[in-house]
Parts: sequence; structure tokens; C-alpha cells
Amino acid sequence: GRGPQAVLIFSDYFCPPCQALESKLEPVLDALYKQDNVKIRFVDTPMHKETALFAKFYLYAAKATPDYRSAVRARQVLFALAGKGNVIWMDEKVEEAFRKEKVAFTPFDFRAVQPELNRLIREHRVDATPTCVIVSPGAKARKYTGAGEILKGLQTPQSTMGMK
Repeated sequence: GRGPQAVLIFSDYFCPPCQALESKLEPVLDALYKQDNVKIRFVDTPMHKETALFAKFYLYAAKATPDYRSAVRARQVLFALAGKGNVIWMDEKVEEAFRKEKVAFTPFDFRAVQPELNRLIREHRVDATPTCVIVSPGAKARKYTGAGEILKGLQTPQSTMGMK
């Protein structure tokens, strides 16, 4: 999206509260995105040992098709995979799932992106997932942790983000 406000969603595909929040979060983020005056950024936060692999594939998908709907679709597939339980994940399994679900992806050296993700995590002092940070020009960033608090926090700033 575009606009002066930013919504940063810090999550981990393997985090049960993040998994539970994702489907509830999508309609709220969709409504914000349709207003076209807020930037939405997904920041994969490595709380689980397999998160780095999934984050890599999310970045691959974002590079292949850099639009909001594609990003959400890639997240849906990755969250579904993470919810499968006792699976040892490897590149080949995630690639296979992306191909099956028709999620485009373009491998690249994603290490250049990692410092920015780490900077956002440090800057906003994210130490738990899920966390949402809303950044508005001239105002202190608002931070919400946990599903209920995030959904409530995203409802509160709607008037300042152009939502009705």
C-alpha cells in the first residue's frame, strides 16, 4: 500500500497464537489495504527453528510477485504448512507446496534483506509474536502484542487511517 501510516505485523509461522490470529487478521488488513493510504509490512520474526526457512520462501514469493494479495497468499500457504505438525521442513518440501498451490517464487540471495528485518525487530523491541506496530507521522508508534490486543489496536486507529 501507500500512505503515511505503516502497519507492521511481526509473526512466526510456527507460533500457535500467530496461526490462530492470521485468519482473523486478514479481513482487517484487507480493509486497510483497500483504503490505499497505509503501508502493510509483514516481518517474519524467528522464534522457532524452522522460521528462517519459511521466511526465506516468503521473501522469494514477495520478489516474484510484489503485490499485497500475493504476499497474503504466500503467508496462507506457509501458515498451513507450519500447522502440519511433526514435519522436518526442507527447501524441496516448501517448493513443492508453493508449486502445488501456484504461489510464484523467485529464489535470490535474501541475506541483504535480513539486516532490515533485524533492525525493525530491534527498533520496535519485538520479543514476542504476534506483535503489531502502527507507525503514524508525528506520533509515537503504537505497539500491540497478542491476538486480542492486535485486533483491538487495528480497530482504534481506523479513523486516522481513513477507515469508516
